Amino acid sequence: MTLVLALWGTTAMAQVRLGVKGGYNYTNWELGKLDLKGDDKNGFFIGPTLKISLPAITPGVGLGVNVSGLYDQRKVKVGEADPVEIKTKMVAVPVNMQIDFLRGSSLELFIYVGPEFDFSLDNDQHILDSARTWKFKDSAFSINAGAGVLLLKCLQLSVNYNMVCGATAEVTMEGVTNDMKSFKTRANAGQLALTVYF
Repeated sequence: MTLVLALWGTTAMAQVRLGVKGGYNYTNWELGKLDLKGDDKNGFFIGPTLKISLPAITPGVGLGVNVSGLYDQRKVKVGEADPVEIKTKMVAVPVNMQIDFLRGSSLELFIYVGPEFDFSLDNDQHILDSARTWKFKDSAFSINAGAGVLLLKCLQLSVNYNMVCGATAEVTMEGVTNDMKSFKTRANAGQLALTVYF
């Protein structure tokens, strides 16, 4: 009973804030031996975010949880002579555990890490003529790690690396001798984000 009351009290003292998060993706695609054009790996993400700040551990230092629902788009061009654009569209749900430093000041610092659950949207399955099959995963699991700064308690800037666990898509290519070669692709991304809290 005492534990339940303690947990209830901690939750009651937690600060919950709603915001909007958006930013830029620079995608580090892994596509086997396919040629990639390095000048177009851009993308973006945007959506609502919820921050739950738990009571401070010590003065100026506290824990928090950040959950978002983001539309996430990543792309890359494959091939040198006549490059083909590959684009993934998904709903990303990152759930990050955050440690805040200088909490309560006009300039707070933080680091975070956590899992992300990605759900594929209407992605093009036929991308390259040389690919017999190109199948995007319906869902994927990835890990986030990042850091940032909160200015004036409402404007947040952060940098993040999103690493896919498993595969973004599975590809079967037809070789020059008609042999079939299969490999998995991954769309890891470096991310720069701006969040505005209300």
